[in-house]
Amino acid sequence: MKCERCGAQLVEGHVFCDKCGAEVRYVPDFNVLEEELLSPIVIQPTEKTEDNDSSTTDQHGRLKKNILRLAVVAIVVTVCVAGYSYMQSYGRKFNQGVRAEARGDYAQAVRYFDEALNKNHTVEASLKMGDDYLKMEDYSEAEACYIRALETAHEQSLDPTDIYAAMLNLYQITSDTDKIADIYAGIDKKTKKSLNKQFIKPPSFSKESGEYQNDIKLKLKTKKNRQIYYTLDNTMPQSHNGILYEGPIILESGQTTVTACCVDEDGTWGLPARNTYEINYIPPAMPSASPSSGTFHQPMSVALFSEDEGDIYYTWSGSIPTSNSARYTGPVFIPEGNNVLSAVVIDKHGLTSEVLRCNYVYLP
Repeated sequence: MKCERCGAQLVEGHVFCDKCGAEVRYVPDFNVLEEELLSPIVIQPTEKTEDNDSSTTDQHGRLKKNILRLAVVAIVVTVCVAGYSYMQSYGRKFNQGVRAEARGDYAQAVRYFDEALNKNHTVEASLKMGDDYLKMEDYSEAEACYIRALETAHEQSLDPTDIYAAMLNLYQITSDTDKIADIYAGIDKKTKKSLNKQFIKPPSFSKESGEYQNDIKLKLKTKKNRQIYYTLDNTMPQSHNGILYEGPIILESGQTTVTACCVDEDGTWGLPARNTYEINYIPPAMPSASPSSGTFHQPMSVALFSEDEGDIYYTWSGSIPTSNSARYTGPVFIPEGNNVLSAVVIDKHGLTSEVLRCNYVYLP
């Protein structure tokens, strides 16, 4: 039998032409069946002859030929049924999908794989279908196929490593760091080890999570050819909301959660790292004075000191100093009479120390 498309000789039992890949149509020639196979099934009456033995012999011969022809008909029917069954089978639909992929016709491949899955739910067909959706940039459908493949793998107790690898690839393309982290947290050690190369490690932090009393200059570090993106609002950094790290992050009063991810030179997103910092400023300590008090008959100056960073402000009126009061820049002379010096330290955050009060009497 020859191929209808290219004329090449077909190999018996093959349902596709080995030369051009065209399907072999096992459709019998009904004229041949009618004339050559079916008509002899009914034994025609034997004409009477003088030689009865010869007539009997002819009848036996025709009977044998009819039985042989019936066997041929049975074989042809069986082959036709088998061919039709294969043409409607999971295997044929799957192979059609593979060939459509090879041609770059991913939409057609998806249709074939969907038909295959209607015949039999397999991990392989779901993965193939997801990969084709991914190539067409239909990420939601690709994810749905991978999730279905994962469910099938769990139902059939199959190794899910390849499925997780496909899902990681999808989430790295879409920079969905939240789901990358979910996969990493949900898989066992063996699977993590198998997928280790797909997980890009998070950046390192110069400061550990915790409570601090002053501002922090937080530094992030990763390999030379990678970029770092971060957020400060407790969300996962992604392409649409991540801040590109270009220098130390200044953290001030309150609680801040820093979440950071690395992105390699191919644009692949890695695992996130997250630290939380709580900064509660402490007011500066009260300043000190020298001399701290006394009665003087000669002109005398007072020096003020602070152990903490900040400016010293003072008054001689007994009122509490503010940032609008006189700022201490060097020793101040004690005014004539009985005086109370009031002094405070105000730091860069606007926090004020307790008030220092010293009594000085100057009687010239």
